[in-house]
Amino acid sequence: MRGDHPAACAARGAYIPAVDGLRAVAVLAVMLFHLRPGRLPGGYAGVDIFFVISGFVVARSLIAQPAQTLPMFLAGFYARRIVRLLPALALMLVTVTLFSILFIPNVGVMTDTRAIALGAAAGAANLVLAFTDANYFAPSADYQPFLHSWTLGVEEQFYLVCPLAIWLWLRAPDTGRRGVLLTIALLGVGSLLLCIGLRAPAPRLAFYLMPSRFWALALGTCLGMASEAGRTRVAALPRSALAMLMLFAVALLALAMLFPDPAGWVRSSVLAAASSGMLILLVTARPRLRLSQLLATAPMLWIGLRSYPLYLWHWPVFVLFRWTIGIDTALAAAAAIVLTFALAAASYAFVERPVRSLKDRAVAAPGRVIVAGIGLAMICAAAILLLFSQEGGLTLSQMHHSRIFKDLKPPGCALRSESRPVAGGTMLAWTPLCAGRSNGGRLFVVGDSHARAAGSLARRDAAARRVTAIILHREGCEFPRIARLTRDTGACRAFRRGAAALLVRDVKRGDVLLMESLRLPRLAPGYRAWRADDAGADWRQDEHEVLAALRLLSAKGVMLVFEAPKPVLPSVPYRCSDWFNRANPDCRAGLEIARNAVERQRAAILRELHALAGGLPNARIFDPLPILCPAARCGAVLGGTILFFDGDHVTDAANARLFPAFEAALAADRVTDRSTPSRTHP
Repeated sequence: MRGDHPAACAARGAYIPAVDGLRAVAVLAVMLFHLRPGRLPGGYAGVDIFFVISGFVVARSLIAQPAQTLPMFLAGFYARRIVRLLPALALMLVTVTLFSILFIPNVGVMTDTRAIALGAAAGAANLVLAFTDANYFAPSADYQPFLHSWTLGVEEQFYLVCPLAIWLWLRAPDTGRRGVLLTIALLGVGSLLLCIGLRAPAPRLAFYLMPSRFWALALGTCLGMASEAGRTRVAALPRSALAMLMLFAVALLALAMLFPDPAGWVRSSVLAAASSGMLILLVTARPRLRLSQLLATAPMLWIGLRSYPLYLWHWPVFVLFRWTIGIDTALAAAAAIVLTFALAAASYAFVERPVRSLKDRAVAAPGRVIVAGIGLAMICAAAILLLFSQEGGLTLSQMHHSRIFKDLKPPGCALRSESRPVAGGTMLAWTPLCAGRSNGGRLFVVGDSHARAAGSLARRDAAARRVTAIILHREGCEFPRIARLTRDTGACRAFRRGAAALLVRDVKRGDVLLMESLRLPRLAPGYRAWRADDAGADWRQDEHEVLAALRLLSAKGVMLVFEAPKPVLPSVPYRCSDWFNRANPDCRAGLEIARNAVERQRAAILRELHALAGGLPNARIFDPLPILCPAARCGAVLGGTILFFDGDHVTDAANARLFPAFEAALAADRVTDRSTPSRTHP
């Protein structure tokens, strides 16, 4: 992701042109993977090549420094790194923040963007990502503009330990040097074992954290520290042995890039790191090898010297294309590549090279450079915060969350809100603060993210009837699990059991339990096709604990309300509602669906819901379809009101439309004979 200036490196005898060529291989692999993952399925391992090169180049550059005290040694190193890295990074972060606010609605995967951008400015984006829900290999990752900055955090945290290790190595006798080298090698092995150990129980920690990624950097550092001895030994090998070693290294790299392990990423990363280590040894020892000459050709050097800005800019460009016109067509992909190279060339020419004029100052007065670098990072962070504070006025998208989730103050009492983890999910509660007689029992809502999306309906109910409203939800966990749209998980099973036990314990006679979940397949691009047999009577075998709880609640006098499936749209409104994204290939299906198609899709689920409600006293079905879709076609917008912000979750405006019918249905059931189950409202 970076390349030291050739003249500067040559001055201290450290510049190896073929290493810049290897950087070109790494950045092109990463770019191709991010653009078309199927063409190079292991291209993500190019990052590990960068890590090995970084450890190698940093070690060699530090070894070439004159004898200094530790404070001066560290200050000089950090000043040089600041001059080399920070200006280009700050420019990218502020520019991409602005364009993200303009063209990306602040919904869904964008919720962590501000934190990731600020983390990148502080060299800690990987820490932010490690402790969020961001998954580098998940489809949602393709829409997060700062996801790639995690690698910079890993490297910058590596800089906290590498200079000290090199300083100790330089001042140690020969036996001491071997000890330092062995210590780094053992730490690298321990890092790899940690990475493998965390891969299953904590995959984000394994992927994003520096301690679990140190092994590739340690390999490069060891190569840099032992480069002279290694170069001599490799140079002494016969030509046939060198050829075999070269072929083996290239074969390892091809295996890593073309045939990754479908069960994980570690194998490809290890193979790519090992291959790059062997290639570095070869090109260092034999600059006249055909491989060295190929890597040192003018095009490879041009790309390699600009690998850092190429890495900085390619991902945000690709992401912004995905959010706007799309990147699936050959023309769009070509435009994204051209723009990436243009931005990288401009950054290199007008930011990185001019800033290198400060190199002498970094050597002569490193303290001032470090202070200036800290100031620049703070200015960058302030600019990011300022832009985000104005996003509501800057955005060009009508689907900004402030516009579709207005959270209008419900009529009636003011409410006290509460949120806490419960049963492996989250409990949201709203309690009226005004005095007066309550009207009926409390409202409980349980389910997946669709239960959470009913929050504004629950708040309206709490304020209007002066009763507490409570939501229990966990993402992706249907309650009860009728539709089975995704593979069930132990976490969801635990949530359903825990939620059922909590409801049996806390829900009282006269309370209302609304069960709301996604029960139709998502139709937007990126979701799997639904099988006709996904819903059926055999689901009851797996839900006996939940069904037993519902029977207990019904017998206790609790009103059970099953929500009938809402419409599911063929495209995502927050991605397809603006002038700059309507032509996106992901939006070609439009934002409407025929009502009779919706009826066909939900027929099997409705039969199951009626059968379930028919066997439970006090059970009802609430059907939102006539309200959300009163005509022949169901759409994202009705009468100028935005009803859906994605393909299936409703907005506050939609809940406001549903609330009168929901309240009327509950009021009717409270005063009429409940002996007739399975009544459908409205």
